[in-house]
Amino acid sequence: MVSLIGATNPIPPPTVPVHTGTSFGWMLVWMVLVLVLVVGGMLLLTHFLKRFPGLSQRKGERLEIEESLALTPKASVHIINIEGERRLIGTNEGAITHLAHLHSSQVSETENG
Repeated sequence: MVSLIGATNPIPPPTVPVHTGTSFGWMLVWMVLVLVLVVGGMLLLTHFLKRFPGLSQRKGERLEIEESLALTPKASVHIINIEGERRLIGTNEGAITHLAHLHSSQVSETENG
């Protein structure tokens, strides 16, 4: 081991071209530029989606959860409203089950009134 330190190395060290450092620098600049463009595009898209909510939701697919009741830690029942139609659904760990159609509160008020 001692003889290797003092001896001359028959294999010369690799030569690195001078422009290698500058090409890495340009690659880093381009990567940062692309990252800024992607993040800026995402921020611009979310701004427009907040400003114009009709773009993010298709017509006819508005869902609202009216009530929820947990039966067990993994099972619940929910009353949901989809465009004025109320439905009772049950959820568990891996499934959603449609249980019943419910009468709308607006319809029952007009029938009773």
